[in-house]
Amino acid sequence: MIAVGKTLPERYHSKIRWIHGPIEDVPLRSTYSLIVAAASFHWLEWEKVLPRFAQVLCKTGYLAIVEDRALPTLWDEEVGIIINQYSMNKDYVPYDMIQVMAELEQRDLFEQTGMTETQPVVFQQTTEEWIESYHARNGFSRDRMDQIEAEEFDEQMREVINRHCQDGTVTTNIQGRVFWGKPKEGCQKDS
Repeated sequence: MIAVGKTLPERYHSKIRWIHGPIEDVPLRSTYSLIVAAASFHWLEWEKVLPRFAQVLCKTGYLAIVEDRALPTLWDEEVGIIINQYSMNKDYVPYDMIQVMAELEQRDLFEQTGMTETQPVVFQQTTEEWIESYHARNGFSRDRMDQIEAEEFDEQMREVINRHCQDGTVTTNIQGRVFWGKPKEGCQKDS
């Protein structure tokens, strides 16, 4: 993302500072008015990161957590069977950001003050792009899957999606949700 950002016309704007590193210990400047977290939020060390965010946000600042959700499709049940068969994460329990927000509040790390949902938008990709998107997920990473199993997974996914999307284009509806609120300082744990 930084590489792409540095190609844009405003890349040298005085208010842009490019930072690369784990948020748990990357140097931050105070103060920020808005911190945005998205698809990788569940990977963060919440007990360490949220107090950091609380310290660097200005009084009127917020943490916004963005979630994108694929709305139900006709092939979900069939794909679910294949996912359960091939996933490297056998103990995986599906979750959404509503559950994450509840967990953060229970741990006294975050106070949610708002939430909004976007209208669904149509998202299209080729069958091969759709299949490959699964390999970008931890449970289906090509680094973790046996090559033969990955090929079998791809073929079974291809068979299912080709029954539903016969033109080689997978069309889904994606909806966004944004949660915002105040991270709490709490007791920062050392790692």
